[in-house]
Amino acid sequence: MLPVDRVHEYRDCEYVKHTKEIKDGLDLHPLLSSPTRDFLLRNDGQHVKIDSLKGKMI
Repeated sequence: MLPVDRVHEYRDCEYVKHTKEIKDGLDLHPLLSSPTRDFLLRNDGQHVKIDSLKGKMI
């Protein structure tokens, strides 16, 4: 049986690994865009290009 501190260390390491995979692996462009629209609308009506959101947390 693993000591409790080793269990926590493993769990934390797996969490970081999983979080990095999610951050690096998700591409929302197909979900947020269409062939005729490559932007989102801000609450003030301005257009925000979807490509400008790459690498940012939304």
